[in-house]
Amino acid sequence: YESPSSMKQWVALTALLARRGWSDGVQYRGVAPGDERYVVPAGGSLVCDGGERSVAGGAINDGYCDCVDGLDEPGTASCAGVLSATTYWCRNEGHAPSRIWQSRVEDGICDCCDGSDEREGKCENRCAEAAARAAEAAEASATRTARGAAKRREFACEVLRDRRE
Repeated sequence: YESPSSMKQWVALTALLARRGWSDGVQYRGVAPGDERYVVPAGGSLVCDGGERSVAGGAINDGYCDCVDGLDEPGTASCAGVLSATTYWCRNEGHAPSRIWQSRVEDGICDCCDGSDEREGKCENRCAEAAARAAEAAEASATRTARGAAKRREFACEVLRDRRE
């Protein structure tokens, strides 16, 4: 969920970046692809706090909350609890991407199935297992839905038969 004010910040920042021609840059940890707030060219800066402040690209994910709105720490827990920076994006290669609370980043518990929320080497990639479990759950759900639909048709036919009699 984003508040209207953070949405306004996002729109303003997107427009600013588009005017400056910043279309490529670094993919930062914890940021979903295409999140225009983080399109920062190498050597450039991130605009934060509603356009009132800019932070050097090197300060992004440095473990210190430089921006009041928390935009400079998408891949750490440094700005956890700040409205615009409360979730961390898990890439989860081999499974569906997801988001976790930013306070769970680097807490010693592997929350993302690919382990990207912890230091490299701490967690093994469990996304194939998670994808298999999700596929089994989806299949079981589809089976239950099909059974329910068949039962409903059966009941509907019974009602029609009873009405004819």
